[in-house]
Amino acid sequence: SGVGTMLVVEPDAGRAQEIVEAAGRAGISAQHADSGQRALELLRQEPPGCVLLNLLLGDMSGLEFLRRMRRNSRLRELPVVVTGQEDLSRRERSSLAMVQSVILQDAAGTPEQLVANVEQVLGTRNGDQQSWLTADDGSGSTAGEGEAAATAGAAEAPEAGAAGEAAGAAGAGSLVGRRILVVDDDIRNLYALKSLLESNGASVDTAESGAEAMTVLQREPGTELVLLDIMMPGKDGFEVLREIRAMPAFRTLPVIAVTAKAMKGDREELLAAGATDYVAKPVRSAKLLETVQAALRGATNPQ
Repeated sequence: SGVGTMLVVEPDAGRAQEIVEAAGRAGISAQHADSGQRALELLRQEPPGCVLLNLLLGDMSGLEFLRRMRRNSRLRELPVVVTGQEDLSRRERSSLAMVQSVILQDAAGTPEQLVANVEQVLGTRNGDQQSWLTADDGSGSTAGEGEAAATAGAAEAPEAGAAGEAAGAAGAGSLVGRRILVVDDDIRNLYALKSLLESNGASVDTAESGAEAMTVLQREPGTELVLLDIMMPGKDGFEVLREIRAMPAFRTLPVIAVTAKAMKGDREELLAAGATDYVAKPVRSAKLLETVQAALRGATNPQ
């Protein structure tokens, strides 16, 4: 399947043309399908590296399209960057977040921004590093190609590489039935973490900002654990932590802080702010799964 390729599923021909051209400038070869049916035909012929999907299709709902696409085993873990979820009901958004390897994207994005996110997802899939998260400084700049982000080896082959060791160490499926929220402003980290947690059975919601995280928590009171990037522009992780702890329903919700570097004093500061535990980037997948499981165990058997 084509690595630097994407399928743009977009009923608006003008918008699709802009995205295809922006992709071309970024060196990504893009095909366009103007309906769900046409997209499914193209996907069956030759799966691309990534799909950019506008949920507002003319011939079927975006959710129906995703369900049909996931029935094909070759397409089950193909990453899909989704736009147009603003008009969905809470329930639909919730079912959407449960679909494997789907990243929700702010529709207001320019074609260039959408393509940049697709590039990051493609880079993540092609990365072959063992360590799962790249350190970032919160400036929103992306890591250089050499340190291409967190590998999504889990999505490719659960038995290979770091994800495989982790699945072995933790027991694949050890997170079955668990509902986890991942908060990070870097879409590559979101995709990598979502892939790792899903390959171990969890249902994963994602948020790209502190504000979005609070919205998701209010929408999904069944969330059992939050993985929270501390270095985010806008509302940083400390603020988000304080807001979570201020809500009676989430006073004891396990929150694992993800920090850029292990700095002395970090742990104390984070625990004082209300974190359950913390991991420093770059974090190995086995270590991350271990921390997640320990936090979930602590929540079910309070000492």
